Amino acid sequence: EVQLLVSLFLNSLGIDHELIPDEFGPPLSSDGSRGEGSYRWIRGQTRLTGFNHQNVDDPAATNVVVCSLATVAGDHGGVGVDTADAVICVDEDWSGRNELLFNALLHRFWCALNKTCKFIKLVAANTCEDYFITNGDF
Repeated sequence: EVQLLVSLFLNSLGIDHELIPDEFGPPLSSDGSRGEGSYRWIRGQTRLTGFNHQNVDDPAATNVVVCSLATVAGDHGGVGVDTADAVICVDEDWSGRNELLFNALLHRFWCALNKTCKFIKLVAANTCEDYFITNGDF
């Protein structure tokens, strides 16, 4: 739901973007097989590959991707963060695991390229995450 809300917000601002729904959705399809989950993963990876390899000089090129941390930080590949100027993070389940993996990935890329990138973390007020970050109680 978070990705959809961000996508709607970007649409209202007129910002062109690519929405890649969370790949982990329902684990089983209606017939009980895992085919639907595999299809969603392949579709997400295809869209990420298209985003990574688009011509940046093309005026129709999208430079914003809306997706979950699991989509970009999984051990299956993901967005080419080496081209990112800013990353906005919303860890919707506050697992912390995907966020740590993603931060490590970004740090590796940026150190190798001697590049800086803004990492912005969005935190909802009055949540456990807000309490932990505000008070430093991890």
